Amino acid sequence: MARIALAYLGGLVSLLALDYLWLAVVARGFYVRHLGARMREQPKWLSAAACYVIFVAGVMWFAAWPGVERASVGCAALNGAAFGLVAFATFDLTAHALLKDFPFAIVVPDLLWGTTVATVVASTCCWIALRWAA
Repeated sequence: MARIALAYLGGLVSLLALDYLWLAVVARGFYVRHLGARMREQPKWLSAAACYVIFVAGVMWFAAWPGVERASVGCAALNGAAFGLVAFATFDLTAHALLKDFPFAIVVPDLLWGTTVATVVASTCCWIALRWAA
């Protein structure tokens, strides 16, 4: 149980750090330019926290743990990439399909980000479980 908790915590920390860098530094101007007035001044922190907690749980279940069972960070990375693409596509493509003014310019970069961040989080979780918590 400690092995799972430590891997989950490592994944959560890596997601929070990477997503902060992405949203607050790297892509902030991009999102402001394309979403503008549709963005909140401050996020709804409870919803954001729930998203992060659930996302890392999904990465653990669908990506990291299969890698742990195979003793393969590469397996976790590949599964993480697939999970991230599916998770972000679910939001972005649904938003683009249903919302009047959700710009397509957001979709592709967001899918690439989701794929990338889930790959890193899955790899981190798997590596911790295999190396530190064995």
